[in-house]
Amino acid sequence: MPNKLRDDLHKVDTTSFDYIYEENATIPLKEGRGVVRCNVFRPKAPAGSQFPVLVTYGPYGKDVHYSVFHTASFSEVPAEHHSPHSAWETPDPGFWTRHEYALVRADEVGLGQSPGVLNTMSRDTSLAFKDVIEWAASQSWSSGKVGLLGISYYAGSQWRVAARRPRGLACMIPWEGMSDYYRDRCRHGGILSNTFIDFWWNRQVIVNQYGRPGRAARNYGVDTIEGNLEESELRANCHDQNVDNVVNRFLDDDYYASKDYNMSDIEVPMLSVGNWGGILLHLRGNVEGFMNTGSQHRYLRLITGRHDLPFYTKECVDLQLSFLDAFLKGKDPQGWSRGEQPTVGYKVRVGDVGYNDTAAEAAYPSRSAEEWPIPETKYTKYYLTPTQGLSETRVAQNDESKISYKALGDLKNQQLIQFHSEPFTEHVEFTGHVVAHLNVSVTAQENQASQPSDIDLFLTVRHLDATGKEIYYTGTVGDPVPISKGWLRVSLRAVNEKDPRHQPWHPHREYLSTDHSPLVPGEIYPVDVEIWPTNVVMSPGDKLVFEVSSGDTQGAGLFEHNSKEDRDEKSFGGPGFFILRYSILLPPSSTPQKTSRQQSPTQPNPVQRIGQISDVSGLSHEARPQSIRLRQNLFHSLHSALKSSEQSIRDTIAEDTNHGDWDINLEYTLAIAELRAHYDSLDLEEDRKSNKLVDNPQATTGVGIVYIIPSKQNLFYSVISALTAALATGNCVILELPTTLTRVSGILRTILPQALDADVFAIVSTRVSKESLSKCRILDQTRDVSDAGDVADKVDHKSTQVPFTKVVAVVDRSANISDAASIIGASRAAFNGQSDYSPGLVLVNEFVADDFLFHLSQAIISPIHGGKAISKSSRQSKGVRDGLNQLQSELERNDNLKVILSGENGSIVEIRDRTQITAGCQLDGRVITIYRITSLDDAIDLCNGAQTPLEASYVFAATTEGNYLSRFIDARISFVNHIPCELMGTSIASTYKTNPLTYKLKVGPFAAEHPTIAPGVFPRYNPALFRSPRPRLGHASQLTLLCQRSKASRSTKELDSWSRSILQEALPPTKQGSGADVGFFDQAFILVGITVISVIAGGTFTMYRYAKRWH
Repeated sequence: MPNKLRDDLHKVDTTSFDYIYEENATIPLKEGRGVVRCNVFRPKAPAGSQFPVLVTYGPYGKDVHYSVFHTASFSEVPAEHHSPHSAWETPDPGFWTRHEYALVRADEVGLGQSPGVLNTMSRDTSLAFKDVIEWAASQSWSSGKVGLLGISYYAGSQWRVAARRPRGLACMIPWEGMSDYYRDRCRHGGILSNTFIDFWWNRQVIVNQYGRPGRAARNYGVDTIEGNLEESELRANCHDQNVDNVVNRFLDDDYYASKDYNMSDIEVPMLSVGNWGGILLHLRGNVEGFMNTGSQHRYLRLITGRHDLPFYTKECVDLQLSFLDAFLKGKDPQGWSRGEQPTVGYKVRVGDVGYNDTAAEAAYPSRSAEEWPIPETKYTKYYLTPTQGLSETRVAQNDESKISYKALGDLKNQQLIQFHSEPFTEHVEFTGHVVAHLNVSVTAQENQASQPSDIDLFLTVRHLDATGKEIYYTGTVGDPVPISKGWLRVSLRAVNEKDPRHQPWHPHREYLSTDHSPLVPGEIYPVDVEIWPTNVVMSPGDKLVFEVSSGDTQGAGLFEHNSKEDRDEKSFGGPGFFILRYSILLPPSSTPQKTSRQQSPTQPNPVQRIGQISDVSGLSHEARPQSIRLRQNLFHSLHSALKSSEQSIRDTIAEDTNHGDWDINLEYTLAIAELRAHYDSLDLEEDRKSNKLVDNPQATTGVGIVYIIPSKQNLFYSVISALTAALATGNCVILELPTTLTRVSGILRTILPQALDADVFAIVSTRVSKESLSKCRILDQTRDVSDAGDVADKVDHKSTQVPFTKVVAVVDRSANISDAASIIGASRAAFNGQSDYSPGLVLVNEFVADDFLFHLSQAIISPIHGGKAISKSSRQSKGVRDGLNQLQSELERNDNLKVILSGENGSIVEIRDRTQITAGCQLDGRVITIYRITSLDDAIDLCNGAQTPLEASYVFAATTEGNYLSRFIDARISFVNHIPCELMGTSIASTYKTNPLTYKLKVGPFAAEHPTIAPGVFPRYNPALFRSPRPRLGHASQLTLLCQRSKASRSTKELDSWSRSILQEALPPTKQGSGADVGFFDQAFILVGITVISVIAGGTFTMYRYAKRWH
């Protein structure tokens, strides 16, 4: 029978240790999903003290001491990390409480003292972890800020829970932790990595299952306090990874699909630490996690050594402490929060220092870079030759040249082919990703009815010294490993070239059941094989070896792929061979920087390369960007480039967002309209009168440098609107455009540098230093425009996702209920519900609430435009589906929410408990939440309860009631009886016809520069307030009026005509004489480093070598 849960297990010990120790604190899970038990460690401090909290949640047992779990490892951990409660792969409570951190160490559901179903790395696991974090943030001894720190499992679990954005989570350090359950851990290239799963599950997990008898007898923690369970109950309460990973093979199988998540949803500051030697489990996850998260503060460190020990060394602990202090305590002398730390830092593996030798590996030098992959990387082909060589020169060969090998090799019977390079003549560093391009085939079996239909490829890169001896590096458990490895099941060879993660150096696969394509014997199949990222320095005389095999070879260690169920004789038993028509690739040689014109060697260089600003002061001494002629030419060039790429831009927006056709048309059209408005604002005569820059290219009055941080939402519009505003006012522009997963970012990186002169425009991929920012005008479109001076401290790097309580609509009983419902429904459906300025919360008077809900339901069910149906198979609609899943999750756990309507076009949820509003419950997507109010004052009190101004309020009421609400709801701007159709925000061209260093721009509703009227400054019941609206009242634009008429007529004819008129009309000619072609700078210009990518065909093996010859 299931155990009866006890509520008397919590114990507090304030005297026995150097810290306060709480045992078996109980955390209730939401939705009635049970409880989690944890141990809490707190510094001894005066009553009322509060501390940031480090939380771990995992399977190995909160009560199992490190020395018991792994005796040998613990003996090598520095003594300062030894305490009575040290635990495997977690921060030590003795050390961290001395540094004024509290720790929460929780047993995962179904393990240790936490009852429930054991289902590691599952959706339920991350939901429970989210609850644990929010519990820790809410305790009286907590500062409200939570950080995540741990190794391996305690790192891998961080990615999933951070994507759920738990309240209180402020930063994370996933230390050697995979981020992709399928690709990093279980199925390398689609091939089951079974031996590690078996070892891990049977030796470290199932032995700690809740209710399993004998733990104390084995000296493995304590027995389940509430009693043992029968074997049948233990089996029923367990999802066995050994079984699940065999029977499920594809990423769209329910088992694997349930563990998927959107990595770009992670927005907290993140320090990802990978290990060059983790070539069979965690390394890939740390690199991919860094590249694909949405965090503004993302850092990558790549270390060496064993998997368990570096975490506790002084160098690494100092790194952890400085990062956590910065984001949990606000103590940041190292400048993590200000972008003063290098984005990427890595150890350089040079020389043969042996393996599993901590002291020897400490001698490896360190390097830093501003992005990953390293911007200077040049991608170079290395070709396979018929004599089993590797050559940078393509060798002429017979089309029928081939090399055969036997199938189904393994560690005991290795079947491999090796290709050797010529000896290197100088030191060369290889740092980055590796890809192999091969042509493979399987041989038909004579006189057999059953023919082989698949090939498993196992690839390895090795390092030989000048004597021919292999140089090994330290692997996960201290074992000798080669440079790197890669795998591919050829039946899953299909790549998704449309996915933004796909690159020439990084083939991206979906591993879907629909991708599975069996091989036909004798047919030749070109394949691209991902080999995990790496670093190595080749010394003179050394050789590289590229190895191809049909099974595991030296270096596999604990991570073999030998499951007979996964690699059966029938499918994989046929011999394979390579067709050597082409070749293979690696990573070397220097990359010249590309400029738009010849640079004088004596002039300052404002941007040395993408991602690094060295000095922007030189820009402020040039005034020619203020020349009207030159600005007009820039606008013409940009307009032409955007128009010629119109369809590609629309396609990329659709791919990224899954927005409806009207939404995409609106975003593109408004961007072009912004460009035209700023072009029209250029006043030739005024410029001639005021500063004589039209025909005076020698003028030297200084101009500004604008640093643009675009909004994630409606990225294309955000960039173009800000960029054209800055250019129109005569500024140079630096655009921060991270190398994220969005295709829009990629196409902008292609179009803009071609359209705009490098003298006046540059793109950076990461936040630049505080010193550089202090010389710029910052347009942070995720927040506000920042003034010059100490601007770096004013740039808010937190999540740009605005909680729905920041944008509120109020529907009074005096409103036209049908119109209000129609407008609100349409606005929430626009842009798949992802606009920051669409109302998620509607406060509706209780007397008209039922009528409003009826009309709102009708508006959602049958939208006029903007409501593109959600396609289940569409990868781009994943974020929308995640929003619906989040809604379902929130409803399951919260009895105070009631579903009024739920469907593909949108959902309506009514909030029953007033406290749920101030709690800030955040529901994304096409979800409208409703709360019934009793009066105008009730609405005002609710809106102002958070003590911070709303981003916007939308008031639907008669004139006097609307004036009253807009006066006292504390919002940046109020709109009465309409919601701007331009939900991504608009701007007014005349606003920017001022001094170039004082203009204002905000993506979102335009707010006039009137001071905020705080509630209580004037008596609320002054009759005059019913007659005059609040000064910051937004009026309906022409486009909004067109939208309203289209709703009334249920026709988009006028809107379509408006769009065509903007897009078809060319920019007016400059009407100027000669001289317009003069460049912006003779003395200083922005230099952008270009990564050169070699395009290869057929079979090539490619590594990516660091740009500079190593010395």
